Amino acid sequence: MKTFLALLFFVATSLEAAAQLELKLLEFKLSDSFEDENKKAEPARFVATIPGGGNRTEFLIDLAGSLEFMRYKSLRVSTFGEWHRKTMIPIEQHVQQLGFGVRATLWNELGNCKSCFAVDVDIAGRYSHNLILSNGPSETGIYTAYVTPYWLNKWKRGDFLRPTATNPEGTRPFAKVMQFSYVVFGGLEYMSGEQILMPNLTARAEIYPLSAIIQQLTGQYGNLVARFSYTLRENLTDEVTELDIGNLFTYGVRAQHKFSWQKSELTFGAGYDYSRGPDPIRALKTQAFGTFVIKVKLILRATRTFSP
Repeated sequence: MKTFLALLFFVATSLEAAAQLELKLLEFKLSDSFEDENKKAEPARFVATIPGGGNRTEFLIDLAGSLEFMRYKSLRVSTFGEWHRKTMIPIEQHVQQLGFGVRATLWNELGNCKSCFAVDVDIAGRYSHNLILSNGPSETGIYTAYVTPYWLNKWKRGDFLRPTATNPEGTRPFAKVMQFSYVVFGGLEYMSGEQILMPNLTARAEIYPLSAIIQQLTGQYGNLVARFSYTLRENLTDEVTELDIGNLFTYGVRAQHKFSWQKSELTFGAGYDYSRGPDPIRALKTQAFGTFVIKVKLILRATRTFSP
């Protein structure tokens, strides 16, 4: 814990002092996990079956809420909570988490260039309560540090062949038929309950088929999304653990529509998700399952700036 707090202090004090402090009095995000915008958190997932005859109701819920309450130049501070409850999969999952995160963006100077290189550093700590003891420790602290490199263009970081305000047809002739975005990040994860240290390397991609064509009908890009993600993990310690540690592969397809008002957004959709492998951070055992789900993502923004 002391090492984690020292690392937070180092990141905060290494940033150049700014003349303005922007307090995000409300930027609330509802999604499936605590991920910043660059890592493209999925919408929250819900599905339930309610059988008759006194049988129990089956759930699949991935829900996270985060509140970004401060920005200081390139530093952002958030608090978050997660709830993952799955009874309709081979090995059940039920975990509740509460934590905070800090993100700093380095080398983020656009100038006059059309494409620049930048790096995000994300540090987070969380308390995790696991209600299914066979999946791992009942209580643990989880500390993560990730680095996300990306090319930053004038319009949107981590995107390629996406339409822009100045180039609505995309950057290539076939952008009318296909666009995609991507993110690659890596780092370390430490779980204090069992003193486990794990490296994490994750690659994700989203494909938007027929996006420019559908935009002519709906007025929006990205109504159809295909998403792929692969995460590599390994236990660097010799500690024996009940957690499953290994590689996680997920993919999903969904149809969605975004509703916007002022600076806020609500995205509602439905789709199919498939997962194969473990997620020790969220006490998910090694297994494979696919589910049709309802998806909701909500972003509420209200900003007020204070000058010291």
